[in-house]
Amino acid sequence: MLGFLETGARSDARVNRLLDELQEQAPSVAYDLILACGDRGRAVSRLLYLVDKKLLPASFLRGVAFGINGRKLTGQELLDLLQRLLSTAGSTDQSATEAGLDLLASQIYDLNEEQCNRLFASPSLREAVLAVLVLSVNMPGREGSWVQVARALGRLVDIIPVAMRALVSEDHSLPEQVETYLVERASDAPCEILDGIHSLMTDPQTRFRLLLQRRDRVMGALPMAAVAAWLQRFGVEGARCLAPHLPRPFVNATGEAHVPEITAYILKHFEEDEQTFRAFIPGAVSIEVYWTEGGKKRERDAEAAEKFLHHSLRRIRQWAKAESAMARAESERQRLEDEEEKALA
Repeated sequence: MLGFLETGARSDARVNRLLDELQEQAPSVAYDLILACGDRGRAVSRLLYLVDKKLLPASFLRGVAFGINGRKLTGQELLDLLQRLLSTAGSTDQSATEAGLDLLASQIYDLNEEQCNRLFASPSLREAVLAVLVLSVNMPGREGSWVQVARALGRLVDIIPVAMRALVSEDHSLPEQVETYLVERASDAPCEILDGIHSLMTDPQTRFRLLLQRRDRVMGALPMAAVAAWLQRFGVEGARCLAPHLPRPFVNATGEAHVPEITAYILKHFEEDEQTFRAFIPGAVSIEVYWTEGGKKRERDAEAAEKFLHHSLRRIRQWAKAESAMARAESERQRLEDEEEKALA
C-alpha cells in the first residue's frame, strides 16, 4: 500500500479518499501513509485533525520534524503544530515537549540568521517557541537542541530570562552550553544577564544550585561600564550577588599576576563590606584536587597566589593569603597520603 501511494498511480483525489477512510478506521496505520504522501495527502492538516480528534497523541506530530516532501514547514504550519504540542505539554509525560523541541531544532537546522528571522516573524510563533524552551529547561539529553533554538530566536524576543533559568537546569549538561551562549550575548544584553544573576541569587529555590557552579566566564565577558551602572542601581546587595561568580585572579603565560577588571572593581568599591568579600572567597579559592601529582599541583597554586600577596587591593591580598594557606595545607596532605600509598604498595 505504501509503495502504491508513493508511485502516484492514482490521482490526488483518489489518494485522499483512501486516506479519509483509513484515518478514521486505523489512524496509526494511516499515520505512516500520510507521512509518505506528504503534501499530496495534505499531511499537516491530516495530522492536526487526528490529534484534535484524539485519534493520535500530540507527540506523533514529530513525524514532520524534517519537513514535508523535502521542504521546510511554513511558519503557520509550525505554529499550528506547536500549539497542539503545547496543549498537552507540561504534564508528567514530556513526550509532547520533546517533540516540540525536536521539531524546532530540525526546522532551523542549516538556516542563517535572516532565514530564522523570517521563519519567526509571527509574534504568536515566537511566543510558542519561547514556551517550548521554558518547558524544556530541565529536560535531559536535549541541551544541543535547546541552545540551537535559543540562538535562532536571537534578539527577536527577550530570551535571556529563560536562558538564566536554564543556567540552573537539573540537566547537568545544559548549563555548560547555556553559559557559552550567555558569553556570546554578554556584550549586547549585559543588564538582562546581571538582572538574571540577581534574580537567581535572591531566589531560595535557585540560589544554592547557582552557588555550586562557577559562572565566571559570563561575568568576565560583561562590559565593565554596564556592570558599574548596574551596581549603582543595586549597590552592596548587587555586589554580594555577583561576588561568588567573579573571575579569580590568575598568573598569565608570561608570569604576570593579573586581576580581572570586574573582580578588581567590585573588591575595590565594596572593600568595606565583609559579606561581599566572604561571598567572593568560596568561588575564588581553588577546590581542585590533583592526587596523581602528590600535591605538586596545589604547590603551584600556592606559588601563584603568593604573587598577589603585595597587591594594591587589600581584599586581593587577603584572598591570596587564604588561597596560599589552603593550597599548601592540601599539598602537604596529598604528599603524605601519596607517600603512605607508595609505602603500602
